[in-house]
Order: sequence, then structure tokens, then C-alpha cells
Amino acid sequence: MVFEIIMILCHKEITLKCDSFFPVVSDSAIVSNRGENRLGQTGERVATSNVIHDIGVAARIGKYSDAIEVAQPSRFLFLSGTPGLDSDGRLPDSFEEQADQARRNIFAILERADMGPEHLVKVTQYFTLQEDIARYPPIRSRWFGDHRPASMLSIIPALVRPEFLIEIEVIAAAPK
Repeated sequence: MVFEIIMILCHKEITLKCDSFFPVVSDSAIVSNRGENRLGQTGERVATSNVIHDIGVAARIGKYSDAIEVAQPSRFLFLSGTPGLDSDGRLPDSFEEQADQARRNIFAILERADMGPEHLVKVTQYFTLQEDIARYPPIRSRWFGDHRPASMLSIIPALVRPEFLIEIEVIAAAPK
């Protein structure tokens, strides 16, 4: 089985093709600034065929899934953790504004990879303040709609900069 892994590093898209879980960069690796068009024949984004597996635990906590099974063959996109910092280096003061900016960052990268919220399979969120949990569901719903990726939220003492209140990392998978 051959896997294709897409990573965005230093604003460069790197596609690795590998025949095991551990990628090996070879002559087949493609490096580009914008990536190649990965749209379907009609120019529309291809819908995901990932399967949600729920055992009832996640639904008692929030709007996410206990597990997502990724159908093969798929393209994977691993996003680094992104805070609510924009590309000009501006950081909003409030948690809500930082959370919205972090989501804008994520959706910009998803769009670059011809993906959308329907392709998210795992979301990991880090907050520095427990009181921000109550403010988060409306923000999450606004960006994810009815999509329910597997999720984890953790309250941690600090992020890489003391003014960061949130950081989000995601994994997305889309059909080839």
C-alpha cells in the first residue's frame, strides 16, 4: 500500500509518497509553493468517505466523534499547531478573536490543499485558561458546522508565547 502524506513546512507544500507508515523522501517527492490541483474532474472538492465510529462518550461531552476511520486511498494533511496569530504577526487580545483567527489559519491551509472541514479527522486544541471552555462551543460550531472530527481539548499552563490563549492542530484526510 502506498501512502501520500502532504505537509506544509515554511510555506512550502511537500508531498511524500511512501510504502510504509514511516515516510522516506525519494525522487518522487514533490515540492512546490502552491501544490498541484487536487480537485476532482468537475473542479469540485471530492467528498470524504471517512467513517465515524461512536461509542457514546464524545456525544456526552461535545460535538465531536469518538473515532474517525479514514478510507483508503487517501491524502493526509498534518497541520502544525496554529495560534490565533495572523500572517502579519498581529495577535488579537480576546480568546474569541484568537480562536477565530486560528480557525482562519487552519481553513486557509485546508483550502490550499483542496480540502475543507468535511476532511478533518482529528482536532487537538490547547487552551491556557479553563474559563475559555464555555466560550468555545459557538466558535467551534460556526467553523465546523455539522462536521464532527475526533477531538481532544487540553488546558495547559502556557503556550510558546505567554499572550497565546489557544493553539489548534489538525489532521485531515481526503480521497485521492
